[in-house]
Amino acid sequence: APPPPPPPPPSEASIRKCTEGNLMFSLMIGAEIWLVTRSEYVTHGSVALTRTLQERLRDEYGTRHPYVIPVGGSNGCGTWGYIGCVDEIFSQTTNTVTDVVVATGSGGTAAGLAIGLHLHPTAQENRTKLTCYCVCDDEEYFYTHAYETFVEMGAHASLLGVADDTPAEEGWKRVRDSGIMEVRQAKGLGYAVSRPADIRFVSDVAMRTGLIFDPVYTGKALRAFCDDVKKDPEAWAPRVGGTSSGTSTTVVFVHTGGAHSVSASAVQMAKDAWF
Repeated sequence: APPPPPPPPPSEASIRKCTEGNLMFSLMIGAEIWLVTRSEYVTHGSVALTRTLQERLRDEYGTRHPYVIPVGGSNGCGTWGYIGCVDEIFSQTTNTVTDVVVATGSGGTAAGLAIGLHLHPTAQENRTKLTCYCVCDDEEYFYTHAYETFVEMGAHASLLGVADDTPAEEGWKRVRDSGIMEVRQAKGLGYAVSRPADIRFVSDVAMRTGLIFDPVYTGKALRAFCDDVKKDPEAWAPRVGGTSSGTSTTVVFVHTGGAHSVSASAVQMAKDAWF
């Protein structure tokens, strides 16, 4: 069945209940908000729903040319931002970067970093490894998304040595086995579901470092990374043969933001801090 048309704008009462995170910032800049139910999102998906809204805007306004930004900005166009991020990493650090670690929730950041590290000469010399901690879905989903992004950008042949007609079910395995990126699980109880230990972790990091991580994305990824280092420190030791500047190891954790989602956990954080 075709997806239903977008619902009317939310009532004032419903807006009062949703003044957190991205939605709050969208309201501040006067964005028109079209809400869908959880069941509609699960049934039809973001692609079909945004396409329906895109068509409706064209029909109603005629002269408007709406552009759809996918979830997380995770498409070929958005991926260029994190290809460029690799240049920033190596221009702002020493040449000892052997590991890049990042949270992944929609896959675009991971795909862009993977391509950027593959293309950057210092990253290749250091055999810099990309480790992505996923906060939703499973590992196969993110390998598949990376493969589809590589195909969209025409990079699949050079990155993986695969033909244009390679099916996605084969392509994701090539991404996984290539070593261009490793996806590890960090979602815990589920997407945006925080355990008390997750809340305590981001609070402890904030008190110790002054850096704000959120319990949905970056906090879960950082916690999983720290746990992995404790369990197997040798896995993060200098790469065999050293780097272009010697044998030191530098691990870069790419902080992708998300501090606005901290407000959703404010009550739990207050309880931990004061009681």
